[in-house]
Amino acid sequence: MKKETDPDDDPQSFDFTSDWGAFTLTDGQENNSGPLDPGTYAVAETLPAGWQQTSATCDDGSPVSAIELTANETVTCTFVNTKLPADTATLIVIKHVINNSGTGTKTAGDFTMNVTAVNPSQSSFAGAEAPGVTVTVDPGDYSVDEADNFNYIKTRSADCTGTIAAGKSKTCTITNDDPGGGGGGGCTGASCNPNPSPVNAAITCGPNATLSFSYGSDVTGISISNSSDFSNATAISPVPSLAWAVPAGDGQTVYVKFQRANGSIEIRQATTANCTTPPPQVLSCINLVTAEAEQVKSPNQSLAASFKGKILLQTEAHGELWYVHPVSGLKYYLPGQPHTVTVLTLLADGISQSDLAKIPLGISPNIVSADTDSDGLVDIFEEALGTSPINADTDGDSFADKVEVDNGYNPNGSGKMPLKADFAAKQAGRFFLQVEGAGQIWYVNPADNKRYFIPSDSANAYNVLASFSQGIGNADLRQVPVGVEIKGVDLTSYAGCYAPTPTVLGASELPRTGFPLDLAQVVVLPSLAAYPW
Repeated sequence: MKKETDPDDDPQSFDFTSDWGAFTLTDGQENNSGPLDPGTYAVAETLPAGWQQTSATCDDGSPVSAIELTANETVTCTFVNTKLPADTATLIVIKHVINNSGTGTKTAGDFTMNVTAVNPSQSSFAGAEAPGVTVTVDPGDYSVDEADNFNYIKTRSADCTGTIAAGKSKTCTITNDDPGGGGGGGCTGASCNPNPSPVNAAITCGPNATLSFSYGSDVTGISISNSSDFSNATAISPVPSLAWAVPAGDGQTVYVKFQRANGSIEIRQATTANCTTPPPQVLSCINLVTAEAEQVKSPNQSLAASFKGKILLQTEAHGELWYVHPVSGLKYYLPGQPHTVTVLTLLADGISQSDLAKIPLGISPNIVSADTDSDGLVDIFEEALGTSPINADTDGDSFADKVEVDNGYNPNGSGKMPLKADFAAKQAGRFFLQVEGAGQIWYVNPADNKRYFIPSDSANAYNVLASFSQGIGNADLRQVPVGVEIKGVDLTSYAGCYAPTPTVLGASELPRTGFPLDLAQVVVLPSLAAYPW
């Protein structure tokens, strides 16, 4: 057994337990088990406070929890540990799976672990048997759980929730036992539920598509991904529909996982089709923003105030996004491509670099971009921060850029960022334009008072905005007055329009089943009479 630490030559001692006895190592030291009979052996280290286990590997490919030793073989295992900043704490998350009834086939890596805490180094990751996965957090309240239990019986240890202090370490073990009598180990079909509700998903044509769902009351969660393996999946509570960006054209597939209350899941695919239309004929239509303004009969200032600074997803229409201005309380339509960034620039206020640095950083979700240095920060985000997209440790202080961002440290220099919690709280819900940089746009999410980077391309920008949205029904949305102008610019020109039925063309009350398009005009499709307008 070999021990390596980062930084090198640190005097910290690490205690180990193994099938051939207990021992202690410091950086650069080794332990030799001596001759052993062929068989399977295990070794584990006790992680001291202020350290995380970076890796634990054996040169024959065996896990350290099950080292396969054959006759005349020598196996060398190396434990690498990284020292954490002094003001952080450590959570060790262990996933233990028991398959003893003949029905379960899942392993620890099939379960997704979720950590809710202050600045976790990773908030969602695949489960791992002992020694588990190490997560650094800031001192404060925390909770650890799993996304799906796959119909296994789940048990959480006492330290899976609570409060942790700086320099301390706690271990959370979540055990899943396959139930006797069937259904365990990843129940994924109708056989898991004798009376399941039907589920389905459908999608309109891209790039600014609407993804809609049908399901029954037994569905408790939905996960969405552009990949069949559900990598980079977005998990949401059940909603009728939402905005989703896909490339234009036919054959673009989105994968949807429906999670039922009994732990079973069903997977569906939604694929774009019939996206090519003949040359259009022009039909008069009414602007989407104008139509929405007509529906606000009795504005409710108290309700509007509760939504200030938030992004709302209109769940009973076509998944339109609206932003409620944090000062005026007016809601503004957020269009998709190609106008997203144009409208955000108009909604944003200028901010200096010194004031921007006072607001904690968050990592924007759903950005499609390369991560050249594989540090967990996509290249376009690193360019906005000023860190190097080809060097995982820009300032050369032995801490990766993402580790420093997650823990409030300056990835471009020494020390912590000059964060001001009271200043950040006052900026909640605002968009900012970085006037001393390259005009980067930031959104201060009122949910956590962190600033999130908004990319300069409308496709990525719209996906980031959608990820921060909360669903709202028409009854509540239409108590919030509509904003049509900002900084002297009429925003209705960036919105699409609705085509009413010919019999009500020009009527003030528009049917909300109209056909939305991000165009200056709407087109008449063949067999127009077949549409329920």
